[in-house]
Amino acid sequence: MALFVCGVALRKYNHSNLSPASRAASVELLELLAVVAEDLVFLYMGASVWDADFREQLAKACPDGIDVYFENVGGETFDAVMELVNDFARIPVCGRIAHDSDTAMPEGPDRLPGFMGKVLVKRLLIKGFIQFDYIHRQGDFLKDMPAWIRDGKVKYQEDVVEGLENAVSAFQGLLQGKNRGKLLIQVGDDPTKK
Repeated sequence: MALFVCGVALRKYNHSNLSPASRAASVELLELLAVVAEDLVFLYMGASVWDADFREQLAKACPDGIDVYFENVGGETFDAVMELVNDFARIPVCGRIAHDSDTAMPEGPDRLPGFMGKVLVKRLLIKGFIQFDYIHRQGDFLKDMPAWIRDGKVKYQEDVVEGLENAVSAFQGLLQGKNRGKLLIQVGDDPTKK
């Protein structure tokens, strides 16, 4: 079982033995993520976001545990997933949006020793990555990605908001999970559409 979080996992995994579950940023993402998460899609924002039984729902969705967790959220999501990681689980980390505004250490006991104990005992592989680590592969990306999109191997969607004057409300919508794809603010004519 693999768990991919938010709208990042837009690639089909039908060819593998993974059975992805996704936690969507909004109800509108359900249809888009259904392509990936054929078994189950969790809601991340909305009325049922912090249901008291979220951890139970996640455990039910992942009865065999979690082998791969794409971490870009942090917070309660990360805590819930860590209860279900299998031995040798892999956790690529590309963000932690739940903590991006933190200005101080969280109150309460230091949880790092317990976390590191779990990393050790479960033999977890956790690796941070940032897109510029792979800049040397940009040529391959530019060559391969258009064909993958055209062939339906990768689903891609953009939300384009026109005008710099709408940037603040667009950003607020992004934080509220109102976008369905990559959010772009268009400040001039699109040269590719001439």
